[in-house]
This record gives sequence, C-alpha cells and structure tokens, in this order.
Amino acid sequence: MTNKKELAELISQTITEIGAKLEANKVETLFSKPPNPSLGDIAFPTFQLARQLRRSPHLIAKTLQEALFPKISVHPAFTKSVATGPYINVTFDPSYYARQILTLSAQKTAGSQTIGAGKTVVIDYSSPNIAKPFGIGHLRSTAIGHALRNIFETLGYSVIGINHLGDWGTQFGKMMAAYEHWGDDNALKTEPISHLYELYVRFHLAAKTDPELEEQGRIWFKRLEEKDEKALKYWTRFRALSLRQFEQIYARLDIHFDHYWGEAFYNDKLADFVISAKATNVPVMSEGALVIELEGLNPCLLLKSDGATLYSTRDLTAAIYRFEKLNFDQMLYVVGTPQSNHFKQVFTSLDRLGYSWFDRLHHVPFGHIHGISTRKGTLVFLKDILDRGKAQARSALEKRAGFTDQERDEVAEQIAVGAVIFYDLSRNRVKDYDFSWDLMLHGLNPGESGR
Repeated sequence: MTNKKELAELISQTITEIGAKLEANKVETLFSKPPNPSLGDIAFPTFQLARQLRRSPHLIAKTLQEALFPKISVHPAFTKSVATGPYINVTFDPSYYARQILTLSAQKTAGSQTIGAGKTVVIDYSSPNIAKPFGIGHLRSTAIGHALRNIFETLGYSVIGINHLGDWGTQFGKMMAAYEHWGDDNALKTEPISHLYELYVRFHLAAKTDPELEEQGRIWFKRLEEKDEKALKYWTRFRALSLRQFEQIYARLDIHFDHYWGEAFYNDKLADFVISAKATNVPVMSEGALVIELEGLNPCLLLKSDGATLYSTRDLTAAIYRFEKLNFDQMLYVVGTPQSNHFKQVFTSLDRLGYSWFDRLHHVPFGHIHGISTRKGTLVFLKDILDRGKAQARSALEKRAGFTDQERDEVAEQIAVGAVIFYDLSRNRVKDYDFSWDLMLHGLNPGESGR
C-alpha cells in the first residue's frame, strides 16, 4: 500500500464517521500538493462534501480534522494533520519511509521484474585515461553507468559492463617524452600516479615555450606504434600502475566491470575493419583521407592522409567486435555531451556500411563538471574527495556511542561514498555543474564548512 492509498482510506473512513460518503479511490484523485511545503505534503479539499453535509467547506475541514487527528497521531507513516481553510493538510514522516526503503534495499529481489529476461545490454562507461589520476570528472560516467547497470539488472536483463580505457594515443608519447626529461624512478615506485600527473602537467606548461617537446611526444608515440621495445616497456608500466589505482577506486565505489577493453585492445583489429569497409565501396578518398560521407553530418574519418587511424575508426571497430562477441540487444555509451556528434557519425556510418543492428546503439550524454583541468593541474582527485568525506563522517560518528573503531571506519566510508554518488546523480544529467567541496560533501559534518 502506498502512502497516498493509506491516507485516502483513513480519510474515507473518517468521512463516513462524520455523516458523509466518499470512496477511498475518489479521495485519492482529489489529493493535491500544498502551495507551501511548510503546510504539509498532501492537501485534501472538502468542497465535494459541502452538498452532503450542508455546511461550509471551512467547517467541514475543521470537523474532519478533529475526527482524523487521533488516527493520524498514532499512524507510523504520518506526523500531523492540520485544517487550513477548506483543506486538510497532512505531513508524512520521512524516517518511516526511509526505514521502508532500507528494508527493501536489503532484499536483493525488491522491485525486480522479468521484462529483460533473455536480453543482453552492454554498457560502456567510466573509461578513464591511463597515466592520469582518477579525477572527479570521471565520476559522472562511472556513477551514471553503474546506476543504469543496476536498473537493467533489476529489470531482468543480462548486463555486460565494459571499461573502454583511454590507453592509446599521442598523450602516451608526451608522457614518455616527459619521463625521459624529468622522470624519477623512486617517485614512480612510491607515488606512481601522482608522479605521472606531475609530469603530464609539467610537459604541457613547458611545451608552451618549447614547441620541440610536442615533436618529441609525436616521435615517442610513433615508436610505440612501431612496437619499439623501450616505448612498449614504458606503456606497459604506465598502464599497469594506472589500472591498479583505478581498481582501488572502483573497489571503494563497489563498482566492477566485465571487460577492460581499452583503445589498445582493438589495435590488431583495425586493419581488418578498414579492409572490410573499403570492400563496401562506401568510404571515399577526400584530400588524401579515407572518409564516409554522411548526409547532414560532417564526414566520418576512417584514415588520415598519413594512414593513421582515429577515434572513429576504433569506435566502429569496437562496436562490430562487441556485437560479434556479445550479440547484444542494446548497447549504451555513457559519454559526455560534447561527443554527441561523434556518436551520430559512428552510428550513421555503421548504417551506411550495412550493419542492420546500428539502431541498437544509444549514446547517453551527460554534462561536465566545471572548475577542473588535467593540463592546468587543477584536477580534483576522487580519492581525495572520498578520503575527506570519510574523515568528516568519522568525526561526526565520534560523538555517537555504540560503535567500535572498525565500525566507525566502515560506516564513515559508506557514508562518504554514498554522499558523493548521490550528489552527482542528483544533478540534472545533461547539464554541467560547478565543482564545490562544500556541496559535494554537504552534511557529512555540519561543523566544517569546506575549503
């Protein structure tokens, strides 16, 4: 029984007691929201009872309230009822419903359905860049994607989560060039991600006055593509160190993936895709580049004039590989709004190439978090936010009796993770928002105002 149905039955019974008649289902249709939240959560108008009782709605409301109040005062779902003019305003007890929700959440089958039985959904989400810290900017795709996974699983779908790691590209050449100039083996061993981040920021600052650095970065990436031993050794080490840190963050968030198929995973599959695409005669040469012309969109580039592949080449190859391996019914890409045009090009290109399942692909866009930048060194690490939130929550728990130190730590961690995830999911998905320590950790410790 929902809260509205319970209240409708109580009011219907009380109306009978004061000499009138109104069925509970009719009572429920008359409910409205009070104009001011301070008045209550639900308003019931008494106008329809005036003809039966031959009294003014104001007097009816007063009489009804006097008879209803004893029932409301002992009911666990409500806190009070008040007659305000011709209305009865009722306030719900939020703690009662919180307990109901917590009880349901403990039941793994609560709210489950079978509408997705026998169907597979693939969700591509999180996808941080290797050799960079897991920043607050990665939270959006991670939180939204995981929420979608939970929803689809509850509806009975078989869900496959893919982390499309950013583990290839010119940024690796830049990182290698930076490490050659300023790398510290001891720092890499003790604080690997922090050290790589410092090198990344330093490279971009230095490149503003020394253009030669950019050329060095391109050379190192070319060496990587050509499987140069030293370049591959750097890449393997940077990737392993980053993935280890990412997995620590995912463990704290209680998020897991079925596959870590990053950009590099498709390196040995790109050539076959390009060959099969050319065989359709759909791609054409344009200024030395191989492109797919798209009506109403910019052309989708498959190969640059120098023969290099692009993000679009990899995403097309990835989509085909995933469909052949996983035979999905739907695939969702939880990626920021700025990539909307890119995915339109990819989906439309698959259609033009003859892949009939192109309409099973969907982009789930989201707004970005302003006030953070990797290149400028203003990135906010998610680990720092979780650590700070845990410290604030634990401080508040110190005042509560009945906890062991271990329990305080565990509860504080759960509160911090819940607060951060809830804050992000409570924002409008498609709108940008500004990062704020105060708002992100609001309420974890009322005595602390943030940075």
